[in-house]
Amino acid sequence: MPQMQALLEDLGGMFAGWFTPQVQGVTMEFADALNDTITFSNGTEKAIVDGKVQVALSEIGEGGHMTLPQPTTRVLPYLPNAKK
Repeated sequence: MPQMQALLEDLGGMFAGWFTPQVQGVTMEFADALNDTITFSNGTEKAIVDGKVQVALSEIGEGGHMTLPQPTTRVLPYLPNAKK
C-alpha cells in the first residue's frame, strides 16, 4: 500500500504527510451486492457482505496474496484511524 499512501499525500499537498492517516489496507466493492468470500494465500477466508469487504495488510501477510470471486467495481484505501 505504499503507492496508495504516496498518492494520498501527493493529492493533499506538501503537509499532507503529517495529517493523512496511514493506509492500512483496502476496501473493495463488488457489483450486485455480492455475498461471497475472498481467500488468502494462508488459507483463511473473509466474508464479502453486501458487496463490500475491508482487508488489512496484516490479513494478507508479507508476500501473500488473495483470490477474489469476481473483479471489483471499486478499490479504496482502508483508513481505520480516520476521523468520521
